[in-house]
Amino acid sequence: MSRNRPLPPDASTLRRITAVPGEIRRRGFGWLIRRLTKEVRSPLRIPGKIWRVAQVTVYSGGLKAVSLLLRPFTNRSTIYVFYDLQVSPVTYDISWSMVAAEQRRRARGLRDIHFIFVPGPDEGLRTEDPDYEEAVDKSARRWRFAQILIPMLQQLPTITGHTICTSRAHATCLRVLHGRHIYPELYWPRLPVAHKPHHILEPARDGTRISLPLRATPQALRHIEQWCTSNVGSKKLIVITLRDYGYMPQRNSNIDAWTAFAAELDKQEYQIVFVPDTETAFAPRTEMLHEFPVMAEAAWNLSLRMALYETAYLNLMVNNGPHGLCMFNEKCRYVMFKILTESARQTTREYMEFLGFEIGQSPPFSTPYQKWVWEDDELAVITREFGNMCDKIEKRA
Repeated sequence: MSRNRPLPPDASTLRRITAVPGEIRRRGFGWLIRRLTKEVRSPLRIPGKIWRVAQVTVYSGGLKAVSLLLRPFTNRSTIYVFYDLQVSPVTYDISWSMVAAEQRRRARGLRDIHFIFVPGPDEGLRTEDPDYEEAVDKSARRWRFAQILIPMLQQLPTITGHTICTSRAHATCLRVLHGRHIYPELYWPRLPVAHKPHHILEPARDGTRISLPLRATPQALRHIEQWCTSNVGSKKLIVITLRDYGYMPQRNSNIDAWTAFAAELDKQEYQIVFVPDTETAFAPRTEMLHEFPVMAEAAWNLSLRMALYETAYLNLMVNNGPHGLCMFNEKCRYVMFKILTESARQTTREYMEFLGFEIGQSPPFSTPYQKWVWEDDELAVITREFGNMCDKIEKRA
């Protein structure tokens, strides 16, 4: 064989080559423009990253010089986190940014954290794919900003304030003024940086101890304690969080399996409560849930949700947004199922590996009472993993 003959492309290369024309045919050239724009703003490949470095060097050089001149007059004890809605979602994924900021705060011995929300280009939001826009329109995302992102900040005690910028120019001024301690470190509004899970996962695998600092607020805990006095008593509280959502419905909870599991539990020892999906919390309940308590209040109030999770003997759920509340709270015990759904692009094996997760493993910072189960939520799987976790909890006690 000639030594100069090129090697055939591997399977992953072929998928990338063949996928783009198919996506163009299915979604149109508008999708291609959005894809290229996204690559420029948050590059994944080497050429894009090189181009971005050049942009950052030219753009930020002058502004950084001004920031350095102002440094003697800036806050020395606060880290400023820029959450840019041009590249970041309006979801529970903000928890990754919060934990990463807390890691940096502790490492630098700083006092507190201040979040700065930077508006995106599409009526203050990120430009989304049409299928997501159809399921979660701008009105829904603005509602989520107020009901998820802002309340999330209350779950980290060291976050003492936040600013909602009125424009990207406003954000640039704040970046110049507060340049001493910021996260992400290379952030500038002209060249936004997305927050990624690997910012936490990689240090954890290298041996860095990752704190799980989210906590329920005292008042929310008092409300849940009052509810438990009337509804739980001395029983062990088991909280089952359901996903029942119109976007990527193949990721939804197996209601049959969960209700069958709940029916089998010893009612003298355990008290089950279901937390419905927020999107369907007001919809008529499926007949299978009629015999079980359902706490719709926790679906609507994030602080109550966190307090309920923190109070529970054990939390059970499929892969969904709210699990971040449990994942980053060391007081929460949980088992999460159905991590992969190959028919949904956000939960394919390839995408999860891209985000930095190891297939078959829980996140490296998880406590012994926090587990990811890489199997679907079938009754036999739920029952097995519930029993295993309960045994582990009881042995500790």
